[in-house]
Amino acid sequence: MKNFKRWGKIVRAKLLRLKEAMERAGIEVLIALSPENIFYLTGLRTYLGTPNRATFNSPRLSPGSVAGIYDGQSVDLICNSSWARMVEEDCKVNNAFFYPTLSRIIGGTTPTIFADNALDALVKLLAQRGYLDATTIGVEMNFIPVNLYLRLSERFPKAKFVDATNLFLQNREIKDEAEVEKIRKAAAKTAEAISETISNIKEGMAESDLLYIFKSNLLQNGLDWNTTTIGAGYRSAEVQNIVSGAYRVKKGDFIRFDVGGIFEGYCADVSRCASLGQPLPEVAQLYQSHLKAQEQILTLIRPDQVIAEVYKAGLEILHQCGHADYTPKRLGHGIGLTAHELPSFGPEADGVFKPGMVITVEVPFYIREVAGFNIENNVLVTEQGIEVLDKTSKELIII
Repeated sequence: MKNFKRWGKIVRAKLLRLKEAMERAGIEVLIALSPENIFYLTGLRTYLGTPNRATFNSPRLSPGSVAGIYDGQSVDLICNSSWARMVEEDCKVNNAFFYPTLSRIIGGTTPTIFADNALDALVKLLAQRGYLDATTIGVEMNFIPVNLYLRLSERFPKAKFVDATNLFLQNREIKDEAEVEKIRKAAAKTAEAISETISNIKEGMAESDLLYIFKSNLLQNGLDWNTTTIGAGYRSAEVQNIVSGAYRVKKGDFIRFDVGGIFEGYCADVSRCASLGQPLPEVAQLYQSHLKAQEQILTLIRPDQVIAEVYKAGLEILHQCGHADYTPKRLGHGIGLTAHELPSFGPEADGVFKPGMVITVEVPFYIREVAGFNIENNVLVTEQGIEVLDKTSKELIII
């Protein structure tokens, strides 16, 4: 890893993990195309239209217009020349190539390349590096544009192209110290923004008014946002994320927050609930039983515990709390550069909890046309157990 010495131990450790994963998969060259994986590999913040606006905030760029390339020895980046200053200041790459009329300006001794677009540049760079022969190239099959895949296949007929989507996702499961600190702040400030919004709820306010207060609080604390589900009354039971709109809060309404802030590219995903006045007794009872179950499930999460088995034990807790017919498809998920990452805290999870994982632990419940709620913490798996990152109360707040 001598080429990466100047970047510090955290970056070197990440690249070493990627290299080892590539070797296990028999991949010689890895190409990152999605905005989150370009950022993960190179540090470049690319474009809008993804689940994470705060990191990927340059508008209207098509898939395939930026690429990160890693062969275990060198991290290379191809992007538009208008980003040259950003690349120089923010990115950790050995070589950066810019188009149109592409030229290298950072590091290395690679000869200058000229191209009018990213696709041509990528083809020329791979050819220049000697990957015309039988080479196994890992690409994100769920993101690569068809025209780029066809062009690469035609240009490199002896190469084998394999899906590297899970390779990236699995490497992103374990967060380093810097990543954890960013998620810690995102979670804490998200929870605080929820509390501030709840303290301002008054009868007659629209959901959109609550959303404005929530987002304003995040912005004042240096965050952006991803998921912003704030539903009141019967709309709190909408299972899919809803757009907070004109519905006005009235007495007896449940208000469900399922929201997430983003700090320096890393996401939180936090849920809390409130009621304007006393809720229906049966809804309040359901909430308390789910809160009890969620807190017990938290105690089950430890390093080296099989995730699928912990999920099953969590279901047993829910059933013992009086919800025998309640079987959520999962009890949480990983968070990081997007609000939903590996591992999935569900029955089909492959593997164990490991120190450095950051996950949500949640128990959503919806009564259609009546009320819906969720209780969700963001949790860091540690050597000793867990650290809850969003520390505000999960009790139902009666306004």
